[in-house]
Amino acid sequence: MTAEMAHEEFIELNANVLELTGVDAQKRTAILREHVEALLDRHKVEKDARLMDSFERSRGCKLVVPISYKANVGSVRILRNFSVRQEPALNMTIAEALLATLATSPLFSPLSLIKGGATTEYIGGDTTISDPTQNLLDEAYGTFGSEALVACLLSIGCGHPGLIAAESASDVATWYRLTDKLLADGERKAQQLESRMGHLGLYYRFSVTLGLERDVTPDIGTTLAHTEVYLADVAISHKLDLCIDALKSQSGIASLEQLQHSGGQSVLGPSVPPLTKTFVMRKEPWDFIEQALLKPTNEDTYGQRMLAVTGVGGCGKTQMILKFVRVHGKDFISCCFVDGSSEARIRSDITRHVRSLGAEYSQKTFDDCLVFLAHSSSQGTRLIVYDNVDDPELDILPLIPDGEGCTIIFTSRNRSIGELCPEAHLELDVMSLDESVQLLLFTHQQSSPPTEPDREEARSIAQALGCLPIALTQARSYMYQTKCSRSSYLEILLNNRDKLLAQPVKYQRDMRHVSTYAAFDASLASLPPRALQFIRLLSYFHWNAFPLHLISIAANHSFSDYDYQFFDHNNDYHAARTLLREIFEPTGQWDTSDLNDIMISLQNYSLVTLATGVDTTLLQMHLLAHGWVRVRIPTEDQGKYESAAILLLALGARAEHTPSTPYLASHVTHFSPIWDRLSINDAGAFGLILDEAGFYESALLLRERVWAGLKGLVNPRSFEALWALASTYRNMGQYSQAEKILEELSTLRKETLGDRHPSTITALSGLATTYRDSGRFHDAERLAKEVLDLRTEFLGEHHPDTVAASSNLAVIYRDLGRMEEARQLQESVLRLRKDTLGDHHLDTLIASHNLAVTYDDLGRLEEAALLQTNVLKLMKKVLGERHPDTISAANNLATTYSQQRRSTDAKLLREDVLQWRTDILGEKHPDTIAASNNLAETYSNLGLSDKAEALQVSVLHLRQEVLGEDHPDTMSARYNLSLILVELGRLDEAKGLQERVVGWRKSTLGESHPLTINAMLSLAETYVSLPETAHALETLNTVKHVIAETVGRTDHRYQWCIELNGRALDQEKSQGTSRKGPQVLQTSKRGGGRRRQTARKSFQRMG
Repeated sequence: MTAEMAHEEFIELNANVLELTGVDAQKRTAILREHVEALLDRHKVEKDARLMDSFERSRGCKLVVPISYKANVGSVRILRNFSVRQEPALNMTIAEALLATLATSPLFSPLSLIKGGATTEYIGGDTTISDPTQNLLDEAYGTFGSEALVACLLSIGCGHPGLIAAESASDVATWYRLTDKLLADGERKAQQLESRMGHLGLYYRFSVTLGLERDVTPDIGTTLAHTEVYLADVAISHKLDLCIDALKSQSGIASLEQLQHSGGQSVLGPSVPPLTKTFVMRKEPWDFIEQALLKPTNEDTYGQRMLAVTGVGGCGKTQMILKFVRVHGKDFISCCFVDGSSEARIRSDITRHVRSLGAEYSQKTFDDCLVFLAHSSSQGTRLIVYDNVDDPELDILPLIPDGEGCTIIFTSRNRSIGELCPEAHLELDVMSLDESVQLLLFTHQQSSPPTEPDREEARSIAQALGCLPIALTQARSYMYQTKCSRSSYLEILLNNRDKLLAQPVKYQRDMRHVSTYAAFDASLASLPPRALQFIRLLSYFHWNAFPLHLISIAANHSFSDYDYQFFDHNNDYHAARTLLREIFEPTGQWDTSDLNDIMISLQNYSLVTLATGVDTTLLQMHLLAHGWVRVRIPTEDQGKYESAAILLLALGARAEHTPSTPYLASHVTHFSPIWDRLSINDAGAFGLILDEAGFYESALLLRERVWAGLKGLVNPRSFEALWALASTYRNMGQYSQAEKILEELSTLRKETLGDRHPSTITALSGLATTYRDSGRFHDAERLAKEVLDLRTEFLGEHHPDTVAASSNLAVIYRDLGRMEEARQLQESVLRLRKDTLGDHHLDTLIASHNLAVTYDDLGRLEEAALLQTNVLKLMKKVLGERHPDTISAANNLATTYSQQRRSTDAKLLREDVLQWRTDILGEKHPDTIAASNNLAETYSNLGLSDKAEALQVSVLHLRQEVLGEDHPDTMSARYNLSLILVELGRLDEAKGLQERVVGWRKSTLGESHPLTINAMLSLAETYVSLPETAHALETLNTVKHVIAETVGRTDHRYQWCIELNGRALDQEKSQGTSRKGPQVLQTSKRGGGRRRQTARKSFQRMG
């Protein structure tokens, strides 16, 4: 019950039982029994309820009440609601216990209990024990242990007995009264306790000093009057305020050990925890701490100094601060290390610290202590460390001194604590790799320095543990205790990580948590339900770079709408959707503030960190925390969380580019172990994500699986799957496969939909595009014209699809060298786009972009640059500066700069393009690699041949890794590298690369393909330079014939063949008389075959 309720019940007890007159003890006891039964009934306590029964309302409360035996008044029996080893529990009913404590003669009869056939009578203990304080301390010592802290000892007396003088009368009754006074005199004991503990500020004795002497029996009115006078005394009132403050704050002051044995002679302040013996200095955090706390003050640094150190559990926050205290503690007047886990612990530690400074501070309340600590001193400042202030519900501001007299440090898992001092907020991350290795190799008896194999093993362990200090300490301890080698530990870690990290670490006094997973568990238990659900969901994704924008995309599509759906969804899908809506739509509607609440909760415990991505916020977890969350998911819930993660990721697969697009592929790859279990719908979505990211081989695996699941079905869904498969083959450079599929698709659509159905025409358009990729320009032209004619006939010449067909045909004309026809058609496309869509529409900008590329090829470089500059400006406005199409426009403008010999401008723009694509698409995306390729060409043009070679070698290696040895772009990388090697005079290396490129292009693209012609011409030029005249003449004869047959003798490359052929013939004549060494021909960058293959993007739709 509440204090107010207890007060009312006491008044009722007095009025209805204690103050009754004219009744004997037996009658009063019967009335008391009825009163007790009514009291229990009012408070819904069963009549048969016993002291040892479990009650929710009294959970955690320890009850100790002394009673006595009637037959042996000097013996004490304790009533408890808990068990002790010293004596068996006297488990009375609550009603019996109430009767026993009041069973004081002559008012009441003893309480009789029958047990084992014997009757025992009990009476109240107030006659036997006049002051039970010491008895209570004994009970607390046995129950809570010696180290438990006592906040308050409250003792209430029943009035001062006055002088106790010996009676002059010698009758027995008079001496009985004297003995009764002596036995009942608790004031002497209270005074003794006051002398022992009064200076500690925890013992409070209240007893009316005047007017209640026992020579008379005052009535209730007199008693109240004297009590009011007593409480009105200023000293007593202040003492009462201190007592109330102690009861409310529950701030422990002295241990039971002190009070029990030493009498509480002094208050001991909270101790500073030990610094781990394996501490490793972390330079960057240490420099930050010293700068924040010790830098000299100036006009810009005034006011109280604070430092907040936040981070995930086990990252070493407390140890860094302990090291600071160890090194710089002498620079402060005093150091107080406060347990910040709760308000009660903070109040206790602050109060103990101040009271430990001297007896003159023993009566200070917590608020007095804050004022004292805040006050400036001529001796310097005090240091207060609030350690582990992790509870996000704790209002810390009222619990810290507000003044320049102290410097304050916080350590916390709660990132929001950093808002108290944003300029001095250290977000402590994991250790560096070198620091981690140093910790793992630490030994107290280093006989010889560690070898490089030792360091390599330690590095592997550190990387596997994510360089988390608590995990590293646990690993080192495990290896020390088990005597296992580092290589053996690494093997155990890789095979049994969860079991290993959950094992407690022994013999480590300085570890707050006994294992890595225990450190994480402390956070998990405190998470709100939806935050817990979300972090479980995250554990199925990759631990790094989860885009929060993905959740917005999914919500905007009702957590259900796929871009491409091949079959009806199964039961797993419906369960997954329910879970996602439960997490992200708790009110039934999507609201970003609900997601923000979740993120705040997770950051409160530093379980996630946020990073800035491109147009989205990225979320990441420590890799060990990531694995720990997965382990802690109940077995029966694992399936639904996995399904929900798959659904959420699949909903991010969109045909259009979104801010999430660049970050999804790593998460799809993370799911690779279960790709074979994905539904056809999810496999299709994952395939789209991988294809857009440039992971073509992985995308092909999934898209082939989708097609296998749909094979035999002839419907629009199967057509979409076949189209997607062809697109991936095309992106991989496997043009023949793409052609085969698109030819099959065109046939299927003709058979099912007819020759002139829009979907059939779209298939033909895609086939035309693939013919162009293969160098079958005439076949591509034929199909592109057919598509244009059909669309003109059925849709009209101004329809967007018809205009797109014109644009595609223009690109093919340019490939055929029919530049004027390409220009005329593209200028027509641009006019139509402007007329129907306006100057700023994306399709209009693409038309301008393609026309600019043609102007560039025609040598109309000023017009090309002007048009591309305008396109880039408008694309930035329409799409944003970092949209992939905007970056492609910037890339093409840089190519025009290069053609204009504005190499410095080209370099600056191409460096930007490379940086943007690296940030947005990742360093291994084909477009990013293409940007590196183009920048290498610019370095070469600027005479930076060494830089050009290094970058081009990197391009070649990346394309070999990502696209494969025989991808067309890989061959282009070899070709471009060969040209740089020629410039460096390394002709034999260049020749080897060029011969491989020519051989591949002849067999794959054919001799008449423009890329084959360029490669053969460059190889011929290298042969001339070596000189290898016979090979040069043979190659020149072939390439000259091909150029004449395909583009005519007026082409500038044909003229270059004639010139090279003449030089080769001159070499042949001179070889009979002298032998010349290799010589590099000085050729124009725009002439001959030495023009590099830069990655320039013309926008051409497959459909």
